[in-house]
Amino acid sequence: MSIVSVGSGYLVGYRPICSYDSRWLICASNTVVVVYSLKTGECVHKLRGHTKTITGVVVHPMNKLQILSCSLDETIIQWDYNDGVLLKKYHLNVPVQAMLPFPSSNTTDVILLMEDQSKSFNLCSYKLSPDEDAPPDPTVLLSKCSGDERCAAVGYHGRFVAAVTKLKLFIKDLQSNQSMTFDCQNEGRFTCVSCHPNEQCLATGSSDGRIIIWRRFLGSSKVIKTTNHWHALPVMDLRFSAEGTRLFSGGHECTLVTWHLLQQTRDFLPRLGAPIKAISVSPDNRLTVLCLSDNEILVIDNSSSSIVQAITGITVRELGYQLANPYPVGLLYDPNKKALVSNGKPGHLQFYCMHTNKPLFNLDVVGVNYISPENLEKQAGVVDVVKAGFSDDGEWLATLQHWEISGFDPEIHLKFWHYNSKKQKYILNTIITSPHLKHVNSLCFSRLSPTVGQPGGAAGQSVVTCSEDGMFKLWGLPPRDPSLSVKETKWSCELEGFYRDYIPKDASFTEDASLLGVTFNHLITIWDPLTKSLQRVLQNPLDQSNCRQLKFGRKSCFHLLVTTSESRLTVWNILTSTVLWSVNVSVSCLTVDPDTEIMAAFTEDKCLYVFIPSESHPVYQEKDITEEPVVYATFITHLSPTTDLPPSLQWQKNSQLYFMNSNQELLTIIEKDDKFNGLKRPGSMTIPENLPENEFGLIIGKRRKLEKQPEPMETSANQPSYSSPLLRELINIPAAVCPPVASFTGRFIQSLLAPRDS
Repeated sequence: MSIVSVGSGYLVGYRPICSYDSRWLICASNTVVVVYSLKTGECVHKLRGHTKTITGVVVHPMNKLQILSCSLDETIIQWDYNDGVLLKKYHLNVPVQAMLPFPSSNTTDVILLMEDQSKSFNLCSYKLSPDEDAPPDPTVLLSKCSGDERCAAVGYHGRFVAAVTKLKLFIKDLQSNQSMTFDCQNEGRFTCVSCHPNEQCLATGSSDGRIIIWRRFLGSSKVIKTTNHWHALPVMDLRFSAEGTRLFSGGHECTLVTWHLLQQTRDFLPRLGAPIKAISVSPDNRLTVLCLSDNEILVIDNSSSSIVQAITGITVRELGYQLANPYPVGLLYDPNKKALVSNGKPGHLQFYCMHTNKPLFNLDVVGVNYISPENLEKQAGVVDVVKAGFSDDGEWLATLQHWEISGFDPEIHLKFWHYNSKKQKYILNTIITSPHLKHVNSLCFSRLSPTVGQPGGAAGQSVVTCSEDGMFKLWGLPPRDPSLSVKETKWSCELEGFYRDYIPKDASFTEDASLLGVTFNHLITIWDPLTKSLQRVLQNPLDQSNCRQLKFGRKSCFHLLVTTSESRLTVWNILTSTVLWSVNVSVSCLTVDPDTEIMAAFTEDKCLYVFIPSESHPVYQEKDITEEPVVYATFITHLSPTTDLPPSLQWQKNSQLYFMNSNQELLTIIEKDDKFNGLKRPGSMTIPENLPENEFGLIIGKRRKLEKQPEPMETSANQPSYSSPLLRELINIPAAVCPPVASFTGRFIQSLLAPRDS
């Protein structure tokens, strides 16, 4: 068994690049180089060859149809990104922190940021040598640099290199071998640097929002500096356009600023949704690529200043107020879309399909744009979604948004959304203002069940919320009246409950919705939702610590209740009000498979226990499952039951377990990568399935469609065969080793023609 990372990975850790013709976007995602089509946004190739994190991707200085990638595994790999072929691997014996593009096109040198023995970083020049037995040693250009690729740059035609630390700007003239050092004059600190592509000019950004343009610093006693100031927060990245007449800057204001250097004017592209982390410009100057901190890449058309493409991964939440609890709603399962649901942009829920590995959409819950704070150290209050839940049939979604700043009462809204199957989206149905006075700890839907006393056994819906104000509330939806539309049916409060002066932390319904369990400190209370009365109180004499989570069993374990506390996991039999079994373990996350009796418990010592509540012996267990504790988990139902699982993973036959650790890594358990069909990515397809949309591709697509048509039941004559080994070989063979076209043109054209019946 192996634990693998799933989803899109982290796309914005390092600057992406565009191909020379602006057709492809190439970026690093963990240990994989990903090639996207800028026309469709689809993943075309996933280039695998590195064993550790990839730290940079640049175009090969001698061949614009090839790229170079560097990694912490001490290697540089040369790729043909059109064919998805690994051409050559260079071994450096030193981890490479970053790789910078070299402006000169007739050299085999690359500029690298490499860590030395003193744990500081050096800016080095490395020659790509074909001799694998005696690779050259890197040449140190600047020492004691920052390890961030945004803090180093190469000047025009490779004339000089520049690097910044917090207080210093270092410049080295590669022709005269002279080094210069400049101090940061203002109160800010240097944050990034970018060099002009055609002139002796560079720009530096600082933590106070200033951008300084430096000129005449080589061989001149007086340096010319020009200060531009618009940003109120630190400048995260700078980038000159391909011709050098414009300078792009971005930061926490979520706004792209375009500085027209000749006209001394500026343009803005605001409300991008998240802080700008890095900026790249296409070689033909048509496109600007923005890396946002929430793991989204935006492609901007420079002529119209509009967004033409967006490549989105699973949202990463790195804003200041999000660090303590990045995903307060946890990981949820949407029965309608068969999607993974979690917090997205501030105030949004992201729906992500794990079967296709693509984001579906973002639901704007709060309807308020994110506004960057005036000071990063003092984050202002942001309206965000803190709790959410789906009904079992996916017809209803409940969300709870929270806003609070010091000195003011919290502003809380409970919203109910109805799924419109015709429009394929969730439509707001009910808004309840101030459902509680303090922070809400949990929100849980009941399962659909016939409501006692209703004509025809009509199905009712219920939602329970628990709050720090000491109250839990039951919200109900009356049974559907055929004479009323969904818009005329509203949710309302049916029950307010409390127990002494204790604080309710979690709640759960039984499978038939006949009982409701609510935890109050170390006690478990059982309520009847119909009679709105307290039935019994449970207490484990061996455990006086506060209960964390509470889940009722499913299917044959409907009568069992599982609770977790700081030190124990306990299974109760509700019919007899006794402890069935208990184990001394600290559980950080507990989740239930919606289709079976299976439950999964993640402990704080990084262990996983998969079990059925009626049995104390686990079905599956794994130690040291991640480097960091698991904080969120859920089961996602398969599109169809999986039959080729090994015996130890048969518990994942109906649903796949996904979990996320404190580093926001989404993981799952599989047998082998190549056998896991549920996680098949577009990049795992073979080259023939990624044909371009041109005349050649249309011919091949038409032939493939004919080949895939099933044979009729009865035929009077033999049907012609359209399979062509020559065609299949031609598509799969790398261009670098393809024979001359003239040698196979005749046979190739003939293979495209369907043979006539004799």
